[in-house]
Amino acid sequence: RVEVKNLNSIKQVIASAEYEAIRQAKSFMDGIPTTRETRTFDPLTGDTVTIRSKEGAVDYRFMPEPDIPPIVLNEETLDGKSLEHYISDTLPELPEAATLRLMEEYNISEDIALVITADPPALPMYELAVNTALQAIEESMSSSLSENSDNLEQNRQKIPTMCANWLCNDLFGLVKKSATTPKSNQRNEIAQHDMSTDSISDDLIHPISVQYSPVNGKQLGLLISLILEGTVSTTVGKKILGVMFQEESSHELNPRDIAEERGWKMISNPLELRTICEGVILAVQHESQLEQYKKGGKNVWKMKKFFIGKAMKESKGNAHPEILKDAIQTVLEEVAPDVDTSTYKD
Repeated sequence: RVEVKNLNSIKQVIASAEYEAIRQAKSFMDGIPTTRETRTFDPLTGDTVTIRSKEGAVDYRFMPEPDIPPIVLNEETLDGKSLEHYISDTLPELPEAATLRLMEEYNISEDIALVITADPPALPMYELAVNTALQAIEESMSSSLSENSDNLEQNRQKIPTMCANWLCNDLFGLVKKSATTPKSNQRNEIAQHDMSTDSISDDLIHPISVQYSPVNGKQLGLLISLILEGTVSTTVGKKILGVMFQEESSHELNPRDIAEERGWKMISNPLELRTICEGVILAVQHESQLEQYKKGGKNVWKMKKFFIGKAMKESKGNAHPEILKDAIQTVLEEVAPDVDTSTYKD
């Protein structure tokens, strides 16, 4: 026990506490026990100096409280455990240890790990999201494991980082918005998933913690799995997160059900995308663009980009980008097989 006296300002209180923390930590690491003493703070050097030592309770003039009996902490009162074991079993994981564990187990950056451990409820939410996403991905790809074994392993490796990014950026952004936006304005702003901080006020409706998020870790993990398996795009994923966040009893909503009900599922069927591409490329209103494409050269890249944009719009943004690109290329090659693509830039 160390007392520091003769502190004349808050600045000196902070400086003396910082000095003592470093001094006592160094003494502990050197194997030197901290003695009972009274010290004074020297504002010129920023150090604390011993004034006198105190050996026992008498020196502190402690008086026992007559209404509180002595507290005995032993195996009899601690369910058969020693005090050391009892503390280690009941003490929650400390932030510093949790940060290191997250970095080692999930291979996420220190910055992201610090954000998660800074909000205690975020840690179990993150780990639940990771486990849920892993299980969902394995189940969805198990039917064709031989074909997708490489993709499955790649998705497994992506899940911890994706869950961390979505939790720390997207979900925390919605929580912050809900904490700083009046209820009457929350629905529109959250639906737009506006992450700007221009309208942030100093008066919080509730603390900025995922404890106040209507979206739970399981839902977040299911959403991540939908994105990785190609069922929805990242953009649509943000919309689904916004829907779950603003709906009442949102903890009962399944991201997959939301995507199906609102027609947000990604179109990955090559035949379906081919039909869309044919309709766009052969449309009467796009005859001039098709003629420019047939001229070849630099027009190939420009017009292909045009058709991809129109096809994506026709699919309401739900077309799988890579499969759509291949479908456009296939249809164009059939419609104009003799086009010079020597200067084509993909």
